[in-house]
Amino acid sequence: MKFVFINTGTISQNAGIVRCLGLGTALVQLGHDVSIMINDDAQNVQAYGEVLNGIRFIYTKSGSGREQISKTLHLAKLSEVDYVHCMGAGSSIFLPALIAKKLLGKKFKLVVDFEDRQSLLVPPVLEKRILYYEKLAVKYADKVICASNELALLYKELYGIRAGYLPFAIDARRQIGRNVATADRFTIGYLGNLIQPYREQVDFLLATLPDMNDLQLIIAGKGEMLPVFQQEVKRMGLEDKVQFAGFVPDEKLNQLFGELDACVFYLPDIPVNRYRCPNKAFMYASTGLPVVASKVGEVVRVLQDYPNAAFFDNDNPADFINAVAKAKTQHAEVPDAFYEKNSWVARAKVYVDFITGKQA
Repeated sequence: MKFVFINTGTISQNAGIVRCLGLGTALVQLGHDVSIMINDDAQNVQAYGEVLNGIRFIYTKSGSGREQISKTLHLAKLSEVDYVHCMGAGSSIFLPALIAKKLLGKKFKLVVDFEDRQSLLVPPVLEKRILYYEKLAVKYADKVICASNELALLYKELYGIRAGYLPFAIDARRQIGRNVATADRFTIGYLGNLIQPYREQVDFLLATLPDMNDLQLIIAGKGEMLPVFQQEVKRMGLEDKVQFAGFVPDEKLNQLFGELDACVFYLPDIPVNRYRCPNKAFMYASTGLPVVASKVGEVVRVLQDYPNAAFFDNDNPADFINAVAKAKTQHAEVPDAFYEKNSWVARAKVYVDFITGKQA
């Protein structure tokens, strides 16, 4: 079958392209024809080129209005496309596909993929517009899939549809080794964007450190909150316990993970976190390291079969400290069956069965 994935933005801006690449690469491995249509941002062109992992890239113009028109024209020129997979209901993603199908007479099936609920991520002034596109997409899509089971259940309640459940996945099991030079203290690591919406995550971790004398925290990421966190660490007198690693590119992630004894995953229990599937959970699981995670939404579903998961009650520092203590007793040994079950190839098989109607 022939698939075209439509996305916008860049790999540093959203998880949608990570999903396109993971699912698309697996579909290629299963013998399907896959293209990704994305805007011609310089970062995109440099990162992906013309072909990556057997996936062809179609670059469209960037900018409000221009991107929608450009994508519509590219779709109009494509022939014998079986499925157009839209990463969300945004006007630069779903609208060109809808126009090509309904107004230009293209015969492809339309799949809309919600990896989160966008209306919870925008300022209030934009919420009604985003909800309108969401309803439009659900109404006209041939199939709807969600990365979060809770989001799929919500759409069934709101719109009376059966959405497919397709979480993120693991690209490959990481061979990280161990850096014995950093083994003098138990070291946990947090990876994420250091921006205002995620401030609670880092604040929670910093607040627990004074009660754990033998712990070191490595924070990897960039964003406008980095100097704020650095100042807070200094104010709290935690300079000897906290290390800021900055942004770590993919090619250096294994080196970073090799310095850790465990990864940490704290999420505030709010709707935006319950209705999304954090790709970070799969990145952590790919290492085999213990993962200390809060009991929120999809994270529990993702890691419930992961042998090295240590869960804690949200907003409970004492329970977090107990979970870290449990992580200290765990070893980075995970059965191959876990990685096979959560691979992109396994996800792609479920995906094909769902969109073709083979899955009950």
